[in-house]
Amino acid sequence: MGLSPEYLKTLKYILSKSDIVLSGEIEILTITESQSMEEALDKLREFGIKIIVIKKGKRGAEAYYGEEHYRVDPYPVDEVDPTGAGDCFDAGFIASILQGYNINKALRLANIIGALSVTKKGPMEGVVDGETLKNYI
Repeated sequence: MGLSPEYLKTLKYILSKSDIVLSGEIEILTITESQSMEEALDKLREFGIKIIVIKKGKRGAEAYYGEEHYRVDPYPVDEVDPTGAGDCFDAGFIASILQGYNINKALRLANIIGALSVTKKGPMEGVVDGETLKNYI
């Protein structure tokens, strides 16, 4: 995934103003111009990012907060349509943090929300509300 220098400059500016980054592995490596995840994480921390979340799709997710590392396994579902799963995961994570949940709980909830979103056809049909989520936690 090659990005233009102008685009990378814009992304780096946005990173310098961000506290949380939620992204996939390839995207993180690309925007940090890194060869390894360790190098990418160090660069993101240099930007001042406080919480780094790496979405791995069917392989679960990870979060880094300071020196703490959290990992969740994928939540088992029958996938119908993956459209919108990452957005649902992101919304679930941010909403959980804003509601005062710790990083580990927010990661687990986001993982469930992202997984459940793929069980229906379409980007919005699998969106999970709070009542539905209670059945899975």
